[in-house]
Amino acid sequence: KTKTNKKKLPQKKKKKKKKKGVEDSEDSEEKEEEVEKPNTIQPLSKKEKRLLKKKKLAGELTEEERIRLEGPDKPVVTQEEMLEKLNKEQERNAVTGFKEKKAAADLTSRDIKVEQFSLNYEGKQLFVDTDLKLVFGRKYGLIGPNGSGKTTLLRHIQNRHLPIPEHIQMLYVEQEVEGDDMKAIDSVLIADKERLDLLAEEARLNTIKDGDTEEALLASDKLVEIYKKLKQINAYTAEARASAILSGLQFTEEMKTKATKEFSGGWRMRIALARALFKNPDFLMLDEPTNHLDLNAVIWLEAYLRKWKKTLLLVSHDRDFLNYICSDIVYLNSQKLFYFRGDYDSFERSWLQKKTTEKKKTKQRQKDIQQMRETKNAKVKKDRLNKINKTENQVVKKEKEYSVKFHFPSPGPLGIPIIQIRDAGFGYTKDKILFKNLELNIDLDSRVAIVGPNGAGKSTLVNLILGELEPTSGEILRNRKLRLAKFNQHFVDQLEMTDTPISHIHKLYPEKKEGEIRGFLGRFGLSGITQMQKIKLLSGGQKSRVILATLSLKEPHILFLDEPTNHLDIQSVDALADGLNKFEGGIVLISHDQRLISRVCKELWVVPGNKRVKIFDGTFEDYRQELIDQMDDAIFASDEDEEPQQQQKQQTRKKR
Repeated sequence: KTKTNKKKLPQKKKKKKKKKGVEDSEDSEEKEEEVEKPNTIQPLSKKEKRLLKKKKLAGELTEEERIRLEGPDKPVVTQEEMLEKLNKEQERNAVTGFKEKKAAADLTSRDIKVEQFSLNYEGKQLFVDTDLKLVFGRKYGLIGPNGSGKTTLLRHIQNRHLPIPEHIQMLYVEQEVEGDDMKAIDSVLIADKERLDLLAEEARLNTIKDGDTEEALLASDKLVEIYKKLKQINAYTAEARASAILSGLQFTEEMKTKATKEFSGGWRMRIALARALFKNPDFLMLDEPTNHLDLNAVIWLEAYLRKWKKTLLLVSHDRDFLNYICSDIVYLNSQKLFYFRGDYDSFERSWLQKKTTEKKKTKQRQKDIQQMRETKNAKVKKDRLNKINKTENQVVKKEKEYSVKFHFPSPGPLGIPIIQIRDAGFGYTKDKILFKNLELNIDLDSRVAIVGPNGAGKSTLVNLILGELEPTSGEILRNRKLRLAKFNQHFVDQLEMTDTPISHIHKLYPEKKEGEIRGFLGRFGLSGITQMQKIKLLSGGQKSRVILATLSLKEPHILFLDEPTNHLDIQSVDALADGLNKFEGGIVLISHDQRLISRVCKELWVVPGNKRVKIFDGTFEDYRQELIDQMDDAIFASDEDEEPQQQQKQQTRKKR
C-alpha cells in the first residue's frame, strides 16, 4: 500500500508539471499580469474623492493624484469628431426596438411611421419606446430642451437607422458646402442630380435621333419622355429659380459668380441651405437654419418655407419663426415624442392644459388613497384599491419641471459719460472706408439692437466701441472705471473640450469656491451632473450657458451680445430675455431673433452698409414691416390663392 501511494504521488506531480510545460506562455503572461496588478489604479473612497477634488480646485493636485481621480489620459475628441464618428460608423446598435412592418411598403405613400423605437447615444438613453409619425405635406417644428437629442434624431433619420422607405427622398442640412473653384450659382444647380441626368440623356439622344434607323426612332420616342420629365421638374427655369433663392438669402449678383472657396463658413452654410431648397426633396430636415442669417434673410426664408409643399421637420429656437411656418409641433420630453396640431403658441396652450389635467388626476388619486386608508370595511377597501390600480396607468408620473434662469448681477453706479462716439470713422484701408461721422452714445440705460444685412459692418462697429479696433478718424471716449463683457457665437468653439464647467470657471476665477461656482452655474440652467461633465459632451446650448455664466462673473456695466441665441432652446431664449430685462447695466445686441429684440431693446441702430449708422425712428415692429415692404410681392403670394398679390401680402402683415 505504501509503495503504490508513493508511485501515485510523483505521477500527479508530473501531470501538473506537464500542464505547466504545455502552458508556459500562458503562465508567464499571468505572472506578468500579477506583477502589474500593484501598479493599477486603486478605486477611491468617497472621502478620498472629496479631498482630491478640493486639491484640484486649489491647483495643488499632483500628476499621480490627477490620474487616480480622472483616470489615465485619453485622446481628446472634439464634438465635431464625435459627430463624424457617428456618421461614419452609422451606429446601428443605437436604434433598437422598433416594430418592423410585415406588409409590403406602399411605394405611393410618402408618410413616415416608425413605431416604438428607442435610441441611445454615447451611453445616454435619449428615446424610449416612442413613435415617429410624419404625414406628407405637413410642416413640423421639433422642440425640446438643450441636450435632449433633437439633432441626434435628425442624423439617425438621415442615415436611415430608422426603417424609412427607400423611395422617400430625404435631405438633412447640417454642414456647409466644401469650398472650391465652383461658382455659388453652379454649386446650387448641381444639387439636382435628376435634372443633370435628364439633360445629359437629352444631349446623348439628340446626337442619334436623326436618320431612318431603328436606333434613331427609339431615340426620338425616348426624347418625348425626357422632355415630359424635364417639364415636370421645371428644368428649363432651374437657373432662374436657383438665382432667386440665392437672392433671397442676400447674395448679390456679383457674389453668385464668386467661387465657393472665397466665402466664409456662414455664407457657405447659406449655399448649403440654397442647395436644399432648390433640390426640393420629399422630406427636408433643417436644424437651426436661421443661425447664419440676418433679419432680411430670415423674413425671406419664413415666406419661402410657408409655401413648402412637401414634408418639413424643423428645429429652431425662434418662436416667431415656428409660429409663422409650422402646421404641427413635435415636443421631445421625457424621452418621448408628443404631437400637437397648430403653431408654437397653440402648443403652449395645449401643453399647459395637459399638465393641468394630469395634476387633477394625481390629486384625485391621492384623495382615493387617503380614503382607502381611512376605510375599515375590507370589501370597500378592496374595491377602492382596484379603482386606484385601474387609474394608475392613466396618470403620468410627475416629472421634474424644465426651467432655466439667467442672472446678471448689478454692476453698481457709474458716472457719465459711459461711452461716447464723436465724429468717428473707420476703414481697413483708405480705399475701404466702412464708417464715417458716427455720433452715438451708450449708458447704463441703453437697450440697443444693431440691425442690418450681413457684411454691412455690425460686428466691426461693436469692435470699435469695445476698443478692439481704433477709429481712423474722430474719437471714442470710455469711462476709466468701465467694465465691459462680450459674448460672441464663436467663443463656444474656443472652450477647452476636456474641462468641465466648474474647472473652466475656476481657472478664470481661482478665488471662487466650488460651492459658489456650483450655485452660480445653477442660475444659468447648468445643475447636477452637467456641471461635472466634460465640455465636449455638452450640447451647443449648454456651452453657450457656460460662456454667459463666465461673462456675468465680470459684473460688467455694458453687455455686448453677438448672436447669443444661436444654440439656445426656446425656454432659454425666454429666460435670457427675462434676465436681460432685470439687468441694471447697458445692453448692445446683434441678433436675428425677432422675439428677443422686441422684448429687450428700446433703440435700433441700422447699419445699411452706406458708411452711416441710422438711429431708427420707430419700434422693431415698424422696422420689420419696412423690410417686408421692400421685398417683392411675389415672395408672399400663395400659389393656390387667387387673391391679388398685394392683398395676400397685406394678410401676411396681419399674420406677422
